[in-house]
Amino acid sequence: MSVDTVYGLGFKIESVDGGSIANGSQSIKVKFDLRNRWDGRYKVTGSFVDIATPTITFTEQEVSLVTTGSASVIMIPKDLGIPGYLILSGTSLSYYGSFGPIFNFDPASNNVVSVTNSYGQPAANTRSAELDPSGTNKWDAATKSMTVKFFMKQPNTVTT
Repeated sequence: MSVDTVYGLGFKIESVDGGSIANGSQSIKVKFDLRNRWDGRYKVTGSFVDIATPTITFTEQEVSLVTTGSASVIMIPKDLGIPGYLILSGTSLSYYGSFGPIFNFDPASNNVVSVTNSYGQPAANTRSAELDPSGTNKWDAATKSMTVKFFMKQPNTVTT
């Protein structure tokens, strides 16, 4: 079975007690998909630095980490609704265009082993994602929380 596939089961009602089965309602298909252990809702806390625009600041955000493979999830902020990363530009909520982190895990250790950009590695605007090896970079099964440190790179804006 693959987490990238939607599965289904068909059921047919043969008989009922004390009533009748409406015409065309004798069968039903139930579809389901599979999710990995890292899939869920999270609150993003912490800090960051935007080297190109230091006035951009971090905002705590509710996100869903959604299964994209057997050992990967994509980050979708609740207030954005698409893969991305929310920021505050002055007092206005905004986000980095063409940047949505995908976190890849080692299933044996729950370590985050890489971060990539869902819009391409790099995207058309040169944005890419990279894991910072100096971080903890791990999902904790006991608390169901993740600590990860990564870079958003954009060499056409910040060349070093």
